[in-house]
Amino acid sequence: MKNNNSIVPLPIVPEKSYPNAATDKVQILLENNNKSGVYAWLNLINGKLYIGSAQNLRTRFRDYFNANYLKKVYYMNISKALLKYGYPKFSLLILEYCKVEYLLKREKDFMDLLSPKYNISQEPSSPMLGRKHSDETRAKMSSSIKASRKGNPNYLAREWSEESRLKISLSHPKSKQVEVIDVQTNTSTFYNSFNSAGKACNISHQTISQYIIKGQQTPYKKRYIFKLL
Repeated sequence: MKNNNSIVPLPIVPEKSYPNAATDKVQILLENNNKSGVYAWLNLINGKLYIGSAQNLRTRFRDYFNANYLKKVYYMNISKALLKYGYPKFSLLILEYCKVEYLLKREKDFMDLLSPKYNISQEPSSPMLGRKHSDETRAKMSSSIKASRKGNPNYLAREWSEESRLKISLSHPKSKQVEVIDVQTNTSTFYNSFNSAGKACNISHQTISQYIIKGQQTPYKKRYIFKLL
């Protein structure tokens, strides 16, 4: 990999380095349009790293430079850090440009090598692994689920097996709650029905049902992971 003004003592040489994310913003967006690869945010104050990957780096970086987006995904450590320290205190590194089909593997390789402190999970294919919901969030989720079960006299008298619940979700996909994990944006969204989740992802609710029924683990279209609640 070539060195482009590398400024950090890492055991690798990034393909590109942007020493000041604030002053280099325009250059970052121009040079990474329609390029896929693995990147890292480096906190110049404490040396902590965040590693991620994207099919279109410019689109991903544009989100990072949007304060409203950072507030929306405030559960992410890197979002908190960028808002706290500001862009001038961060360098943005392009660890490697690579083809889309190799993104998750190379992201994992760099995570294993560099042990980024800002990453919630060290598993790129499961970005929400290790994330703990707050008590308030868990309470809201529990109340929502309980509300959907209210009025079912057979529920408390019967313990549904995983197989039974999956069959029900296949038969009545529109009424089942689902969690959608977007591995590109590292976000998790909860929907009250497969239908609403499908509309948000621009796919059919039948596709989501089949994904869950088959117990698939790899992201659908290399982007979405669906989980039945």
